[in-house]
Amino acid sequence: MIRKAPLSLSAVVLCVAFITPATLMGSDLVRDHVLSFSHVVAGNLGGQYTESVLFVANPTSQSIVVELFSTPDSLARRSIALGPFGTEEVRITADTYTAGWLQVSSAEQFAADLTVVIKPAKDSETITARVDVPGQVPLSKVVTPVRVRTALALDTGIALALNTPAAPDEKLKFLLYDSIGNQIGERLVEPGYYIAMYVTELFQDLPETFNGGWMSVELVDGAGQPAEQAMALSLVSIYTGGAELLTAGATGIDSPGRYTVSLPTPDDTQVTALLDQYNLELVRHTPGSKLFTVKTTREVARSLARDQRVESVTVALYVPVA
Repeated sequence: MIRKAPLSLSAVVLCVAFITPATLMGSDLVRDHVLSFSHVVAGNLGGQYTESVLFVANPTSQSIVVELFSTPDSLARRSIALGPFGTEEVRITADTYTAGWLQVSSAEQFAADLTVVIKPAKDSETITARVDVPGQVPLSKVVTPVRVRTALALDTGIALALNTPAAPDEKLKFLLYDSIGNQIGERLVEPGYYIAMYVTELFQDLPETFNGGWMSVELVDGAGQPAEQAMALSLVSIYTGGAELLTAGATGIDSPGRYTVSLPTPDDTQVTALLDQYNLELVRHTPGSKLFTVKTTREVARSLARDQRVESVTVALYVPVA
């Protein structure tokens, strides 16, 4: 983000605009317990130093392994082994300012939170400001409140993580509504895997009377229709105003997305039984194949994945070819 004035604390937190990752996430997005932290920053910028602190806890009496995947990879990509009721703190630091997002996953239940800390210098014990970044289960659509030009917030910064790759014709569609539900803005944006910007930068022609409302974001195809990409998005919003940094709520909407279902055999009798039980349409990939595409919510996909008649359920991904 370009600023003519000296960087404020909010600008230090929300500085990088677009990032493309080198690799895809490696966790099982359907079966695993997954949290996506949409804004992770570390390094020196504008005379301030930022770092992100991740706290992970094992609430069970069994040992578990928690996987960290990040975009870019250099932020935090590792495995953490936690003993029964164990915890670990991971400090994400860098010499060169780096921004992106983090995905935390495990086959077992876990708890995690992340805090961005701003300090005068890397080795300083003084904390200038901090902001909590809530973890989200990535879903097909996200909505968030927006405030601008108010006593609570001069602007709203957003950081968006694209957890799965988008097809070439797909774009991110942002819709902005005022406090009584009137749509006042629409913007299509090329889907970078990490996007950070202010609402007033995204919508530069806001009416002078607009002080707040809400915004939705989802992937759409070339015809402007929902792309039905399952578990694609997570987002965090931050109310900014000089030294004031407050996390706003963001809610994922589990609208139907595409999943790939693999059965042990291509037996039509088994397919019919699944259709009757779950009231779904299974589209076979090719004649005689045991692979099917289904459009449903993540909750139903997780139920399918636990069904003993099903071999596996995965997010149907567009895989870019280099």
